[in-house]
Amino acid sequence: MIKEPTNVEKIRGLPWGIGADAANTVFAQFTFFGSAFILFLSQLNFNNTQIGFLFSLIPFSGVVALFVAPAVARFGYKRTFLTFWGLRKVVTIFLLFTPWVVAKFGGAVALIYITVIVIAFSLFRAI
Repeated sequence: MIKEPTNVEKIRGLPWGIGADAANTVFAQFTFFGSAFILFLSQLNFNNTQIGFLFSLIPFSGVVALFVAPAVARFGYKRTFLTFWGLRKVVTIFLLFTPWVVAKFGGAVALIYITVIVIAFSLFRAI
């Protein structure tokens, strides 16, 4: 039987929860949801259509949540959240290699590379 945390334990964990949410918000604004990502893509010489395409992938993948909900319920909500929260952080690290991909293979391959990263991030976020 799972014991529910007491009010004291909940209050003790509250600053950690608020801190984690604040850190995740800053992370999101600097990576995929903020103007820094638009400037990053613009610096890579992507046109507005390509940038718009990349940004459209994030909300579109939310449909996946309907189909994975039964599997999430079987696997466990907390375990699923922690797994996919960590995976989307790992996938985001691959954005650091984008300048190398542009220098080595060119802009067209870089667009495909970033598209795969954004799709993976948005799927992990939806799950």
